[in-house]
Amino acid sequence: MNVEILFVVYGNLDIVSGGYLYDRRLAEYLTQRGHTIRVCTPGELSEQSAPEAGLCIVDELCHPDFRHEQQWNRLPASGVKVAMVHHLAAEEDLPVPDRLRHLLYERQFFRFPDYVIVNSRNTADSVRRLTPYRGALGLAMPGRDSESGLSEGAREQTSHGSERFRLLFLGNVIPRKGLHHILRYMEKYSPANLELHVGGRLDADPEYSKKMQHRVLKGGLGELVHFHGYVEDEQKRQLLQSAHMLVVPSSHEGFGIVYLEAMGYGVVPVAGRKGGAGDIIRNGENGFLIHPSRPRELHRIIGTLKNNPAVLGEFQLNARETWRNHPGWNETFRTVAEDMEMLAASRAEPSEKSGNG
Repeated sequence: MNVEILFVVYGNLDIVSGGYLYDRRLAEYLTQRGHTIRVCTPGELSEQSAPEAGLCIVDELCHPDFRHEQQWNRLPASGVKVAMVHHLAAEEDLPVPDRLRHLLYERQFFRFPDYVIVNSRNTADSVRRLTPYRGALGLAMPGRDSESGLSEGAREQTSHGSERFRLLFLGNVIPRKGLHHILRYMEKYSPANLELHVGGRLDADPEYSKKMQHRVLKGGLGELVHFHGYVEDEQKRQLLQSAHMLVVPSSHEGFGIVYLEAMGYGVVPVAGRKGGAGDIIRNGENGFLIHPSRPRELHRIIGTLKNNPAVLGEFQLNARETWRNHPGWNETFRTVAEDMEMLAASRAEPSEKSGNG
């Protein structure tokens, strides 16, 4: 059964972020199953009539544009309405007025979907706890890319090939990702033989990025902290191959695809405790979950691995094993795809019967 699917996002599916990567992989998988995907923005929906579709998937990032019934009514009336949720904005570490505004908007948004897809157990809990939605909910964690990662021999070679202990931050340089917490640790403890590489867009929040770059220079860290800006796949692979630890101490992550990706290279991930990173990071075994605002925790963890090669090696092996045992994208998406196909088929049956009458 071919289903016409309308996928509503801000911008397009080629935007660089973990959330858009997830949406892109979902669209690719549904296409593999024989369905037709049309991508549009909320603005395009308001300017023209939506094409007919059996399924309408709305990325929950669009919640400000889908908090009222008339906004949902711009979607095809016959289509099953699906919300795709990466994390709730109301869970972010925002100023109180902004959090309350997002909470209101998201509670309004979740009155209307027929089905909700979430990327982690934590996101599922947030939807149940903070919104009025009580319908069917499908869990589809991000999958691993089979072509990523590297051999154990290559991991061993890169681990011992760098004089300095290399930290890596991968992600858009925005406050939520927590680069300032890493810089605070480096300022406070002045760790020896350590360097930090920052790979991620600097234009996502230009003001914050400039503050971080100025802080590095003012704090005398210019020779230790390297800003690479947005990194293409090959450069990202090189950074991961040469890194010992990935440190992205976000205030909140719905899942954190980058942690899983790093594990494929045997890089030990460090994430914030809040959010869904705990679905793949077992604290103190294959990575670490920290309170981002406590530099002492980061100091203790980095010191332990930097000064104990055998302990570092054990963590690297555990991280790699976690990646190896994690399912691929097709496997993680199969159940939610079958759920949506069943809903679309049941919605189509009454109209088909009435047409045959």
